[in-house]
This record gives sequence, C-alpha cells and structure tokens, in this order.
Amino acid sequence: MQSTCKVPATGKYNMLMNRKPRARAILMQNDCIALIKRRRDGHTYYVFPGGGVEEGETPEQAVIREAHEELGLHIQVEKLVAEITFHGGLQLYYLARNLGGEFGSGTGPEMVGDYPPERGTFKPVWVPLSQLFKLNIIPASVASLIAHARSEGWPETTTRLSER
Repeated sequence: MQSTCKVPATGKYNMLMNRKPRARAILMQNDCIALIKRRRDGHTYYVFPGGGVEEGETPEQAVIREAHEELGLHIQVEKLVAEITFHGGLQLYYLARNLGGEFGSGTGPEMVGDYPPERGTFKPVWVPLSQLFKLNIIPASVASLIAHARSEGWPETTTRLSER
C-alpha cells in the first residue's frame, strides 16, 4: 500500500512542518494494543510505536522499520487512519497487522539502552484496550479515535487532527 505522501528529505511535509514527519503504528491483537511505555523526567506516559521518516523512505516503510526496531515485530501496513499535527510536527498513524516476530525483542538504540539516561526509558507493552483512558497516552486524540473505531469502525477517509 503506497501513500500519497512520499517523504524525501525535501518533501512537502518537511517544508510545511520544518521537520521530518513521524510514522506510527496502531497495532491491536487479542483486545490489546502495542504501546511504548516511557519514563522521563519523573513522568510515565505511553506512545505509539514509530519514529521519524528517513531520507528516501516512505512513511509506510518507516513504520514497518520502526515497529521492528522498537517491538521486534514484522508488521503489514493496512491503511493510514490519522494525520495529526502534534507539537508542530506531522505524525502519520497507520493501522497495522502483526505478521510475526518476538514482541519485546526490538534492537533499536532506544530499546537497547544506547540513548543517554536523560532521554528516559522505553519499554514495549501490550495494553488492554479497556485501559486506553486510564493511562496517559500521547497523543490522547489517537486513543479517542481508536475507542470510536472499536464501536463504529474505522472512518473511510483519513482523520486529520491537531493537538498541542
């Protein structure tokens, strides 16, 4: 599945947002969702697996690479479900399906302790979908979108949101 937004280093999103976009996975399995539990500066919060789109890489390629680096899983991108402007940058959220791998075996630098301690900790976790609103999930608008999709189905078109 190809996106309408290929993102080379000089792509339209970089010029608009003044930074490279981030591609993130919404990966659900057995009524749970894969998240990255972060601890930083005395705060605990959860983010969706993913990261920056590298030069010459499509957002879909980036989210596949990042899921492997952070979760240790091989995924298939199903569809772009949300484009969110968050803290001045563009984040692309893809519904994905697990094809295999060993959850928690990611070897990205953040997962194996190669980042300095001030960057905090990163831990892949499966969270029951029933807990979505009991945790500090960033951005919260994606948790709301997932809850809505569970009862109403995913929207036909990509949802566009802005969150500070």
